[in-house]
Amino acid sequence: MGVHRSIVVFVFLFLLAVNAGSTFAQDPGEDEKGDFTVTTSVSLGLSGLTTSTDYKLVDELGFEYDVISLLRNQKVKEMTGIEESQMDRIDDLWTEATRKMNSKFVESVVIEQDKSEIKRLFLESQEQMLELLEPDQIERLQQASHHVAIERYGIANYLASNRMQAEIELSDGQLKSLRDAESKFNTDYRNRVRSLIVKANETLLESLTDFQRKTIRESLGKSGLEDFKKAKLFTSANSIKGKPIRNQSRLIGLTRRSRIRSDLGIERSQYESIMDLSRLAKTISEADVASRLKEILHPEQLHELERVAALEQVGRLGTVDSLSYGMIGQKLDLKPGESEELFAMGEQIQHELLAASNEEKSKSIKETMPFLSDEMRDRVVSIVGDVEPSTR
Repeated sequence: MGVHRSIVVFVFLFLLAVNAGSTFAQDPGEDEKGDFTVTTSVSLGLSGLTTSTDYKLVDELGFEYDVISLLRNQKVKEMTGIEESQMDRIDDLWTEATRKMNSKFVESVVIEQDKSEIKRLFLESQEQMLELLEPDQIERLQQASHHVAIERYGIANYLASNRMQAEIELSDGQLKSLRDAESKFNTDYRNRVRSLIVKANETLLESLTDFQRKTIRESLGKSGLEDFKKAKLFTSANSIKGKPIRNQSRLIGLTRRSRIRSDLGIERSQYESIMDLSRLAKTISEADVASRLKEILHPEQLHELERVAALEQVGRLGTVDSLSYGMIGQKLDLKPGESEELFAMGEQIQHELLAASNEEKSKSIKETMPFLSDEMRDRVVSIVGDVEPSTR
């Protein structure tokens, strides 16, 4: 087991070292093809100036493939099977390594010292982190990095990257064939995914009553409803589930935009009244704010303002959150518990959508791999492994 671990660690480190050049964010004049980067950021806070320095391996695609960056990717972490105790030890090791590299970095800046010592410390830390993993975890870590990179950049771009070319050595003709096939696929893929999203949102709407669907149509208008169907079910924004409802404050905020006021024909006197209301908004209930806003704006102005705000919220939060707890949901007369049921249904539909999207994505591999020779295809699989996207 010890010999196996040593071999696996050596192979992984060799792949890292081959690509670890000496490019520093502060010294762009050095070898620009190197993947080892040091980036320092400076920020001004209440306590004064603070600096933060990051040490990474970043390829020309922008993919961060050093051990700590990979393990901080939740998907990679899950695919690798890292235990919390292992991650805690890795974090402690990286904290100490960063302290040493920061010290050397300061010295190199002050006395213009060669920065090769920083790279040595960095690669040493990579070896120490890998020593904390089991051999099969190291192998899965390497394959997981390939999976994530392929899903992010496409198999053609990834296989054409410098570090993959160093292992696979595709010819210019093979690269061109791969890129042409993937370009055609990506266009078709995007269209197919758009259709899947529309179908998923239609399924979500079908779960509502006739009254609720009619309310949505009247609230968003024909074009707004089409935009709703094309929107993502969920976004990266935090859900507003369980949070205080501040929809009226959102409406007030929109009127601060001169374009909105112009489009809605809001007069100066109306705007001044809205600003007076904004100063009271946090001291009175949402219902009181809504009532006073209704007195200030004409019905058509308020309707259009609510439509714009609802669509913006859909874009920011996704259709599920907006229907369950957002501005649209407030108009649906949902009974107790129905918001939670609608949200849960949306999560299930999203899971099915992701599975269908990944199934479409996996076709990329099948459509591009035939352009490789049998020998080259076997070599890609031996290095990358099963590259079909995960449904996690």
